[in-house]
Amino acid sequence: MPEPQRAQWNQKDENVLLDYLLEHKSKAGDGGNFKQTVFEAAAPLVEAIQEVGAPKTASVCKGKFVALRKTYQLVLKLRSLSGWTWSDKTGCSITADSLGTWEAFIAKTPAAKPFKNKGWAHFDKMTLILPDMAVRGGNVYCPSDGATGVDTPPSSTPPSAPPPPLLSPSPYMSPPWDIEEYGVDSPNNDKSQGLLPTTPAPLKKRSAPDLPHVAPKRVRLNEQARIMLSLSESVSHASNSIERLTTPSTPHSTTIESTPKRHQQAICMAQCELWLEVPQCVALIKLLQANTDATVDMYLVLTDQEVREAWIKNELDIY
Repeated sequence: MPEPQRAQWNQKDENVLLDYLLEHKSKAGDGGNFKQTVFEAAAPLVEAIQEVGAPKTASVCKGKFVALRKTYQLVLKLRSLSGWTWSDKTGCSITADSLGTWEAFIAKTPAAKPFKNKGWAHFDKMTLILPDMAVRGGNVYCPSDGATGVDTPPSSTPPSAPPPPLLSPSPYMSPPWDIEEYGVDSPNNDKSQGLLPTTPAPLKKRSAPDLPHVAPKRVRLNEQARIMLSLSESVSHASNSIERLTTPSTPHSTTIESTPKRHQQAICMAQCELWLEVPQCVALIKLLQANTDATVDMYLVLTDQEVREAWIKNELDIY
């Protein structure tokens, strides 16, 4: 059984197909993908000039455009690689000096073999049909599996580590734009050049001078003097409290706590008088509950432990 005849393409057939697609470029979708109806309309035009081979149907025309698009991607990559000078007439322009690297490249990318010393006639038309792909250039195709150019053979040496940053992350190092603010000169001390040093010098952190420690002196008062001093402060505090209570103030501006809250504070403080026995502590709490605000305020302001104990003993008749 004879093999089915295959469609055969020449440059003339390809030009007719590309001219029609260029004329109807507005119908192309993302990535230059034309709908089947476009190829159905282009097929009769290509078939009309057919000389040999099977009929060029819409599916055959679509397959041919897909192949041309892959070739265009390859040519874009070849134009971007280093190691040769691309020419639309002589392709990669391989000479005797670059023949060795070219053969190594072709071993991995056999599709590029026709472009050794021959260009591609459809490059300009494909660029007009696929302008987005032309902008992306060599990034759309990578046939060499990691090769970056034919002039550099593949290397198994791992890439070197990136260079360290110019600036140290130390909190005491100024960035380049602040170095003059802190008075740090360049290494050659030549301010007339107006250049900043490549790596700014770290600033030294100034430490506070060591001062001799002087312990505060505490003046010791006898018991009668402490009682008189505490009572004087208590009377002054009570007077200030009465003045604040009688002075009109705007809403939400009073600084005196409410009576229930001051009583609660006093009762909580009374429970911390651990030197009292339980009945005596209960008697102190009842005293604070039953008496006026002045008694509560007096108790709250007695911050000296000995003075406060003397006041409690006096109020509870403890001897």
